[in-house]
Amino acid sequence: MGVTLQFTRMEPFGIVILSDLSRAFGPSEAFHLRDLFGNHGVILARSAVLSQERRDELLGLLGDKARLSPAGPAQFTNADGVVLELVSQAVDFLVWDEATLTAS
Repeated sequence: MGVTLQFTRMEPFGIVILSDLSRAFGPSEAFHLRDLFGNHGVILARSAVLSQERRDELLGLLGDKARLSPAGPAQFTNADGVVLELVSQAVDFLVWDEATLTAS
């Protein structure tokens, strides 16, 4: 069985990754990250101190619809009109799926 990422669910949607994003992923972890993104639309990793190169690698794993949210308040609305409000710090990694969520 492959290695998977540790995470918890956010309410009303999205997940918080608990695993270390700064290290290189094996194939099963990369697959799991893409699957989590596809199923939940928002991925947050608190205190994720990542180089710009690593951020670009992670975004590349997630595909063209992945958008990295800047630090500060972010509000996401899903297709059902449910709103998720987050405050991202400069050391967080917060990414969302522009195909399924509206950000403001």
